[in-house]
Amino acid sequence: MVVKIIHIDICRHAVVRQVAMETAYVAVKSEHASLLADRVPVVEADEALMLSFWSQSCAVLDLLFSGFLLPRPPSPPVAEDAAYRAALRLPDLFDFSVVDALRQQAFAFLVADMVARWMAMAFPERADGCRQLVAECKEHLRLLLNRRCLPPRGRRARKRMEIL
Repeated sequence: MVVKIIHIDICRHAVVRQVAMETAYVAVKSEHASLLADRVPVVEADEALMLSFWSQSCAVLDLLFSGFLLPRPPSPPVAEDAAYRAALRLPDLFDFSVVDALRQQAFAFLVADMVARWMAMAFPERADGCRQLVAECKEHLRLLLNRRCLPPRGRRARKRMEIL
């Protein structure tokens, strides 16, 4: 069986920027917007907490990829410009047409997981909806990782198809 390797690279700053945007949107669109304006949105002062959430979310993503993840060399503590980097070993029958979707879904998972962790602290009333979205992202990642192409037909099957 031939194995192919794909790489997934996700910039932490892009994820944190998206988390900040989504939490600000929740605060503005809430029925108690004036009360939540200071409590819900992620701001620069929350950077240390976001770094912690980032590490936790990356660890969960590693667990989701565990059957496919290639070992990494030991890395230093998460740096300011850190990114999530993973190399996945996928079987030859994997449907490689979904690689971009897999990368996008990994990004969406990291955002959803960090938003859920943030909402659990800042706005617990909305945390269940966020956790549901995380569960949906996990399931979608599992489905994408298990996509396979049909193996090519043998020479006999091709000849039969030519006759018909």
